[in-house]
Amino acid sequence: MKSKQGFAAILIIFILGMVSIAVASGLILTGYNESQMARSGASGTSAYYVANSGVEDAIYKLNTLSGYAASSTVTYALPVATGNASVTVKPVAGNTKQRTIDSIGTMGPYASRLHALVENTSVKPGFEFAIQGGTNGVEINNSKIDGDVFSNGYIRGNQAAIKNGACKDTGTGLAWITGSASAVDTIGKIDTNDTGPCIMQDAIAAHLTECYVFGTRTSPNTVSTNCGGSVSPPVDSPAPTPAPMPLSDSDIQSIKSYLKNKGTTFSDDADLTDIDDCIIDGTSHAKNCGGITNTIGNIIITGNLVVNSNNILSISGPVWVKGSITFNSHVSVSITATTGQIVITDQSLTSSSNTAFDHNGNAYLLFISTYPVNPSTTPTPTPIPGPSSAFCDTPAITISSNTENVLFFAPSGCALINSNAKFKGSLVAEKVKITNNSEVTYDPNLVNAVFSTSQTGGWQIASFSQL
Repeated sequence: MKSKQGFAAILIIFILGMVSIAVASGLILTGYNESQMARSGASGTSAYYVANSGVEDAIYKLNTLSGYAASSTVTYALPVATGNASVTVKPVAGNTKQRTIDSIGTMGPYASRLHALVENTSVKPGFEFAIQGGTNGVEINNSKIDGDVFSNGYIRGNQAAIKNGACKDTGTGLAWITGSASAVDTIGKIDTNDTGPCIMQDAIAAHLTECYVFGTRTSPNTVSTNCGGSVSPPVDSPAPTPAPMPLSDSDIQSIKSYLKNKGTTFSDDADLTDIDDCIIDGTSHAKNCGGITNTIGNIIITGNLVVNSNNILSISGPVWVKGSITFNSHVSVSITATTGQIVITDQSLTSSSNTAFDHNGNAYLLFISTYPVNPSTTPTPTPIPGPSSAFCDTPAITISSNTENVLFFAPSGCALINSNAKFKGSLVAEKVKITNNSEVTYDPNLVNAVFSTSQTGGWQIASFSQL
């Protein structure tokens, strides 16, 4: 009996031992599997970061190497720690401002693939003239342009006043260009009794009819005896070819697309309409989209933007105003971003007297009015002898006195400088009209000015996915 009990005890001990071994083996196996999973997860995560390093390196190359992967695919290997990234950068057909980046990161037996669409949010328009006009030309009435003037149509002035061997710089009845003047069509007079502009440097046009030129007179046609010169006889040479506007329609649309995707739309919550005006006046009421700091950026305003007198407006990013923009008198507009910023209005822009525009180093403000929205409504140029003033009856941009350090652009409308105004910067429009006793001074730093559709500029990720 005792032997049977002893045998049973041994059997129980044996069974318990086997169970213990099985449990221990299970725990060991579980621990091993978890260890393997941890190592696998760590290696997989490391492979992801290796691939991400490849994307960042490609963006760095795009931002530092001019024309990188602009016309052909670039493929290269990038060692990252103990892993490697295989990077492919491709141009996007039909869009010079976009590239695709594919980066495959490997770490041991593990791999991770990332795909990114990147976009260049910076534009360098190259504003190289004090005044640039389209086919509807440039009119200078009793005013001075300190810089070069270019027109895809005509350049017309009211009087070439000469005094002591130079353009007369005082008194009324003056159209004076201190730089060169280039017109695809004609350089001549505004009205029948005028004598055209006085040009201190060279003049080149298809027709030189009424003017006085201190540099070289160049035209493929016979220069009129009414266009005199003091340096050299006329040169028989082709007129300049039309110059494109500094920014294309696609550039403007890309800014609007950026704001649709990444900007905010202002709502004053004061009514039930979809049209909200923004009133900048230093208070925090619902209609002040700039809040108490009067700062706006990365924003769409569905109504009008109005800055009341004696207020300061700060621009921190791109702005799209679907209505009009009005800067009342004694307003200061500054830029807080480190890259040039663009403000677009679909309607008119009015800059009243003593509106001061500031810049942040080489970061300037560019204001664009796309009015009229449909360029087909634009009047055609009026033939000689006299231009029509109807085009500027409803100007896209109106500038009054003491406006400086800024660029204005109206690709399909008229830019009007009112009487007794002083403007420093660059002005580009389908037609530019400068009225009595005004002065436009070009800022040469503007030719290298870079503007951004984002706050920081450069190549940035538009979309990102892990494949």
